[in-house]
Amino acid sequence: MQGTYGNSTLNFRVGESFKRPYFIDFLHAGWQMSLFAAIDYTASNGEPSEESSLHYISKKKNPYEKALLNVGRVIESYSHEKSYPVFGFGGIPRHLKVS
Repeated sequence: MQGTYGNSTLNFRVGESFKRPYFIDFLHAGWQMSLFAAIDYTASNGEPSEESSLHYISKKKNPYEKALLNVGRVIESYSHEKSYPVFGFGGIPRHLKVS
């Protein structure tokens, strides 16, 4: 498109605009969210009986418990299942003896 005014020329280009969707737009469109978690039980995380371990068991929540609870609370509002599978890997069950 071109317009002329006196000695000046103004050119217009026809283009398309794209609206970047927000998170809520996906939810309104019917998208669902799910949470799957995996916990690393390898020895590199420390002995669960030691306070410095990521797996330390006490009345106070350890870092894994805090993270799963906080993320789970957010995802729960957008999840239809309201259920979250959690898998563990790298650990040896206590009832098995290692030679």
